[in-house]
Amino acid sequence: MREFEQAELEYFVPDDGKDMACFEMWVAARRKWYSDYGVRADRLRFYELKPEERAHYARALIDVEYLFPWGWGNWSRSRIAGRTISTRT
Repeated sequence: MREFEQAELEYFVPDDGKDMACFEMWVAARRKWYSDYGVRADRLRFYELKPEERAHYARALIDVEYLFPWGWGNWSRSRIAGRTISTRT
């Protein structure tokens, strides 16, 4: 038997033109979080996916990668996505 655990945080912002500023704020907050917990910056890589690599609903998407002893890899599929909700009624 295998055990599978996953935690996900989704934070949607209004589609009001300020969404990418909020996305950048989240990227900076995640960098700080890793640093605060002692993860060295030289062992982290924030890979920004190209439009053809990300889901149609994401304006931006970053994979957080870590330099393991065997090489670069995704850190538990850690991602930061720029997504919005429509404010139009």
